[in-house]
Amino acid sequence: MNNGGGYLLNRYDQLTNFLVEAKRKTYASQGDDASVQPLLNGSKQLEYRNGDYFCFR
Repeated sequence: MNNGGGYLLNRYDQLTNFLVEAKRKTYASQGDDASVQPLLNGSKQLEYRNGDYFCFR
């Protein structure tokens, strides 16, 4: 029997948990550690990183 499906389900769960946490940590009204120097003047850039995953908004 191939256990590759278990690995993929685990990675899917990790990604899902990361996306939920990233959304919470980069909520636009927070002015916290997620705020970084924006690439575009006059904009706000938020980033969150955890392990192999990275999110920016």
